[in-house]
Amino acid sequence: TGGTQWLNNHWPVKGRLEVSEKAAERLCDRNTEHLWMEDVARVLGDFHRGDCVALGCNGKLLGRGLVGYDTEVIAQLKGLGSEKVLQSLGPKRYDFQVMDRADLVIYSEPH
Repeated sequence: TGGTQWLNNHWPVKGRLEVSEKAAERLCDRNTEHLWMEDVARVLGDFHRGDCVALGCNGKLLGRGLVGYDTEVIAQLKGLGSEKVLQSLGPKRYDFQVMDRADLVIYSEPH
């Protein structure tokens, strides 16, 4: 779509999230709607909610997307399941995903 092409070609990348192998597999197979905190293994760079960041796994670039949280929040909550994220963020925060599928561009082959 036009939006994903624009995201892929025109938005500057502000950081990088390294994801687990399991998450990378789901993302590349298009078997997930979101990237969750528990999927994030490492946070690199300094970015804010709404910024474009690269996604990688084992040093390979998987794609890029718009993040739902600032660097500090993701770094603090990375690797945690939904229950722990809920405890940290509180019940008024319903969007626990780090990225929504609509805001992701996944390359067909890791680069």
